[in-house]
Amino acid sequence: MKKILNTLLLAAMVVAAVSCSYERKQFAYQEEEALLSSFPILSLVPQDAPAVFCLNSCAQGLDQVYFKAPFDSLDLGGFASSKAVLSFFYDGKLLPCLYLPCAPSSSMEDEEIAALKARMAERGIQTKLIAKEGCAALLLTISDYAVANQEYSMATGKSVLDAPGFAEALARAPLAQQVTLFFSNKEASKLPSRIMGAEFARNRLASFLPAVAQWTVLSDESEKLYDISLSAPDDAFYFSQVFSDIKPAESLISDLLPKTTTLLLDLPLSSWKAYLRAYERWLGLQSRKRTIGKDAMQWAKLVKPQEIAFIHFARFRVLAVRAGSRFKEHEPAVNPYPGAVAELLGNAFQLNDDSVFAVSGKWIVIGSEEGVKAFLESSRKEVLPAFNGKSINFGIYRPGESIWDEAGLIRFQYGK
Repeated sequence: MKKILNTLLLAAMVVAAVSCSYERKQFAYQEEEALLSSFPILSLVPQDAPAVFCLNSCAQGLDQVYFKAPFDSLDLGGFASSKAVLSFFYDGKLLPCLYLPCAPSSSMEDEEIAALKARMAERGIQTKLIAKEGCAALLLTISDYAVANQEYSMATGKSVLDAPGFAEALARAPLAQQVTLFFSNKEASKLPSRIMGAEFARNRLASFLPAVAQWTVLSDESEKLYDISLSAPDDAFYFSQVFSDIKPAESLISDLLPKTTTLLLDLPLSSWKAYLRAYERWLGLQSRKRTIGKDAMQWAKLVKPQEIAFIHFARFRVLAVRAGSRFKEHEPAVNPYPGAVAELLGNAFQLNDDSVFAVSGKWIVIGSEEGVKAFLESSRKEVLPAFNGKSINFGIYRPGESIWDEAGLIRFQYGK
């Protein structure tokens, strides 16, 4: 699950800082009510579930998304190939709750259920039969508090289907072969502290992810390819809805990347003027009524950026800007516009030290003096993200995985 959540959060974070369009275009989505009709046991999941996985095949789906003891390599018997739902209960940490569908007439004395209960008990997993309105499931969990929360949820008659925005997220879910994940953005503070590691501060994620969208939906298209969609109601204003008129542009950063690149955030701009208009519109709608600073605006007009990339390589972090304006090449010098890029693009493009810049061909490299020099001297040509040469709204690369948005739906690919 850590890989899935890391991917989801990294994509959502960059979406919060860059221009993206979320119109339904070339990708396949679920038919209306398709997921609900396939997973009626969603009506049994508590309303406050921070994350919900719909598994088309329980055993195979669990192996893909959650294999932490004691839920690793479960012997589910006849339930192994059933559709199932994995949700989580928060009690200082995220605790798994697995829902296995069964007949409404089932009882704990049924032979298969009794055998499953015995096998689960050996692993310290509780088994509870729950049902309402002709829908029944076996709940598997390791938490007494999760059981109590389930009983409270049944008493109130509320489920995750009643959670704000979940119905819209269901309708906007991309098609999936095995797994569809629904993550509630407002619950970002409940994520494990190790999520995202040293790349981004957890408190930064927790503070702004709720403003990005109500729900983030991830679906698997193949063994190594996922689609990610952000869901928010039409009558609310989330950051994911801001830049609907920004067109994709070609990513040309690959040839510039050092061999030691560990993280790339890439933003090609089809029109820097359109981006500034969209960003100012967003700022104007905020309660503080902020505007783009004079220096940042002057930098944008001077450089006319066509692509902006945040690159983490070795122990350095730099920004690389493909300029629409022509500049003479020069060695590292004092940056007259520190902070300009972060002001225009947000925290995802912020450097602790951007005091120096240099020009190499069409690219402006910004960072610390040591970082800029190391970047210019680095060896290249071996890093090829999956979005190399594509027209994208944004792209993210880490060794072994790429994330990019071509036409309103984010694609995530890992492995070769």
